[in-house]
Amino acid sequence: MEINKKNILVAIMAIVAVFILVAGFSFLKGTLFSSADPIYSALFSNVENLKKSDKVYLNGVAIGNVTKIDFEHIENPNAIQVFFTVNSKLKVPVNSSVEIIGTSLMGNKGLKLMIGDDKKIATDKDKLIGIDEKSMLASIGKSIDPLANETSILMKNANTLFDRNQSANLYITISELNGMLANLKTTLGSVNQMVEANQKPINQSMQNFEKISNSIAKKQSEISQIIENANAVSGQLKNADITKTMNQLNASMTQLNTLLADLNSGKGTAGKMLKDEEMYKQLNTTIESANSLLQDMQKNPKRYVHFSVFGGKK
Repeated sequence: MEINKKNILVAIMAIVAVFILVAGFSFLKGTLFSSADPIYSALFSNVENLKKSDKVYLNGVAIGNVTKIDFEHIENPNAIQVFFTVNSKLKVPVNSSVEIIGTSLMGNKGLKLMIGDDKKIATDKDKLIGIDEKSMLASIGKSIDPLANETSILMKNANTLFDRNQSANLYITISELNGMLANLKTTLGSVNQMVEANQKPINQSMQNFEKISNSIAKKQSEISQIIENANAVSGQLKNADITKTMNQLNASMTQLNTLLADLNSGKGTAGKMLKDEEMYKQLNTTIESANSLLQDMQKNPKRYVHFSVFGGKK
């Protein structure tokens, strides 16, 4: 039976087409030429929208794909095991973790690999730590809660500020401010009146001060001469022969000491009068006799004075 060349060509093309189809499908799934990459797994409680061929990312770079999603044990539906590949060149520590993340606003998912710090490296079929996806609404809610609280406080303060029934509100504050400004205006008016009332004395005082300043300026040469004279007198006093004066004073003091020593020792008439008791008694006796004589002369002057109008005996 003769084989038709056209049939052979059609068969070859069909085989090539099937091969291309399988290769393209495998490429789209991300499993082409990945048989050498290790496969790890992780447990999650919910893998909604995560599917096979979704990417595994490390710091934003795709390093593998999800290969299988299934229950670890059908009796426990809250433990879903996800298998995924990782580039064989990457060393993954055994305490690394995997988190489900959203990769687009359309709801696409992926896995985020977070490298641990354990020195032991995971091998094929090892199980890593699985972290469920964080709800976007929950994350937004957590972010919005503090802002909502601050907004609520701000609105409450704003309501209080504009509430006429509150003691510390904008209206009372503005009223008090207006009162303060009015008082300030009154005070400034009083100050202006006081300044105007005392303008003439102030001007007179300033004129007197100016006259005094001018007089001092005119007498500057005389003041300078007085200062020079004072300096000259000070210089003369400084240059005076103080030593000679002190020597003269010492000599006088020596003479005085000698005189006092002579008096104390009974030398001379004055010394004898001070020290000789007998002489002191005689002098007192003489003085007493003289006093008695003077008293007798006052009482009996005729005994001592003889006179006659016509002359008398001699």
